[in-house]
Amino acid sequence: TSQDQFTTYGVKATQVLYDFGRTSANVNAAREGLKSRELETRIAASHTALDFILAYLDLLEADKLLKVANEDVVRYEAHKKDAESRFNAGINTKNEVLQAEVTLADARQKLLTSENLRSLKESKINSLLMKPLNDPVVPEEIKVGQAVGLTLEEAWTNAEASRSRIKRMDSLIAAKEDGLKAVQAEYLPTFFVSGGYEYSENKYLVHQDNASVIAGVNVNLWAGGASNSRIGMQGAELRSLKLTREKIIDDIRMEVKGAYLDLQSSTKKIEVAKAAVAQAEENLRLQRLRYREGVGTATEVLDAVTLLSNAESNSWKARYGMKRAEAAFLNAAGKNLEEWYGK
Repeated sequence: TSQDQFTTYGVKATQVLYDFGRTSANVNAAREGLKSRELETRIAASHTALDFILAYLDLLEADKLLKVANEDVVRYEAHKKDAESRFNAGINTKNEVLQAEVTLADARQKLLTSENLRSLKESKINSLLMKPLNDPVVPEEIKVGQAVGLTLEEAWTNAEASRSRIKRMDSLIAAKEDGLKAVQAEYLPTFFVSGGYEYSENKYLVHQDNASVIAGVNVNLWAGGASNSRIGMQGAELRSLKLTREKIIDDIRMEVKGAYLDLQSSTKKIEVAKAAVAQAEENLRLQRLRYREGVGTATEVLDAVTLLSNAESNSWKARYGMKRAEAAFLNAAGKNLEEWYGK
């Protein structure tokens, strides 16, 4: 009735007609998993953008502090000339000239320190841009007031709607919910249709080629408790993800509030620092006049120069501290820093 050896060729295809959403749930879970990976990339990009902006502001601040150090040298040189003129006129002693020379040398050392600091900040920018570390960088000033008009409540609302950390958790929760649906569907039957074609090279067979179509139902009668265990595990993981999401929202709200308060206090510091600079400039002008008129001392002039230097440094630090706080607030509020600072 048959050859003892023969070759059979065939092809068979099976199509699931209905499985109570198991396949679609698995597909949706995979899509949400991919989405969560993409959101991880956005989170990394946001952190990188903030790091670059802060490094850029550090460079701008270093530029201004270098300018203050240069002005200090000029002021101490001017005082040294006054001291030498008074010494040559026989009004003061050599000790005041020596004092002026020592303070001038100290100012020049501080200038070198400021130049080195500025060079390091410049190298950091080049490093972030993946450029040679010694390439010159000429930064442009960043405009003030990026976050003007953005209230704390608006920042909270925007953060909860825009922050990639929350969106990523939403994707993970959605993926886990779909995964749970897929596992639960294992208790239910699967309806399918299958069709195929087969050809056998057997001369004793009446019909060497045969086609078939089968409609059927698959039912998982017993899996040893595996499905029930997977459902319990998926449910526990889902509850954990939801609790994590709530914790992330609380953390983000705290981050936003901290950045908002920091921005408010930094803004107030600018006005105080400006007033201090104006007072220190007037004090230096008066002390120089007193010294030239012979009613003031060299120590008073040197103290006035130091006071003005500190006031100017604090003013620039307050200004760029405010800008750093502003960038941190915008980032915490879920704003796209590339769009805000790329305008």
